[in-house]
Amino acid sequence: QFVMLGKAQASQRKPENLEKLIQDTVCLMKSYARAHQVNLYYQTGISDPNVLIDASQIKQVLINFIKNAIEAQPDGGNVQISLHPDSTSMTVKIIDEGPGMSQQIVDQLGSPFISTKEDGLGMGLAISLDLIKAHDGTYTIHSTEGEGTTVEFTLPV
Repeated sequence: QFVMLGKAQASQRKPENLEKLIQDTVCLMKSYARAHQVNLYYQTGISDPNVLIDASQIKQVLINFIKNAIEAQPDGGNVQISLHPDSTSMTVKIIDEGPGMSQQIVDQLGSPFISTKEDGLGMGLAISLDLIKAHDGTYTIHSTEGEGTTVEFTLPV
């Protein structure tokens, strides 16, 4: 991941089916989720989900966000993943039912070495946010203590 941080700008972008990429990533993460008593749900149904991306980089973003959502629920729960298109972009939402975070913690997220995990380095989120920016995308993290967290990222079509 440290190497990826330095290469965030050097990507191999081509038209990719974002819905298929999400489905493949959810499938990959299902056993990890089951081991943590978490159910993954993906809402599908986009007619033309192609975007100009480096698929391996966006897959890494999805893995990091889904893994964080799973690990935020130590007693199990649900993670909902959905894809929302509009005329100029595709937005991916990942919603967990974890304990949420204070606004102070949310404001610090994405800084290297800032983590809410006991053994976390804080690099996964920092790398993911850099990769989204390198794709001319945007992101938001909404969290309310006691209510869970929603991570959204938007990529231009």
